Amino acid sequence: MTSAATMQGRVCASPNTASVDYVARLNRAVDYITGNLDQPLRLEEVARAACFSTRKPDALRAADATTMLGDAEVSITTFAPTSIAEIDIAGTIELELRALDWLYLTWLPGSGYAPAHQPGFEAFNGRPFAHGTEHFELRVQLPIVDARVPL
Repeated sequence: MTSAATMQGRVCASPNTASVDYVARLNRAVDYITGNLDQPLRLEEVARAACFSTRKPDALRAADATTMLGDAEVSITTFAPTSIAEIDIAGTIELELRALDWLYLTWLPGSGYAPAHQPGFEAFNGRPFAHGTEHFELRVQLPIVDARVPL
């Protein structure tokens, strides 16, 4: 069984996971960010420090095709098809945060998957805030790819 935890801003995974390299690179990114908080950070610099690419895969270039609707701050974006990991959540914001921690720190390192270079989503079941601000019913959706495929 794979275990993972956050210790002092670092992601920790057991050494037998398929994504140990991914976790190590995440930790390099965290180290770079925490070591450079006194200056502006650029995505390219953090990616370089962690050996991540900033080049978008061809499938993601379609997501850049954003259409603005007049002067409104609403955009319509088309995303390439992708596989997702999904968790249903019904409870407080604390439960949602615990579920996100579990998804990223426990399930993901041992799953054989890595996050895809696409945005994650929260999809409300019904109207947002239908149960007020203390109880949420939603699905967290994380786009994923095979962890064996180079990033």
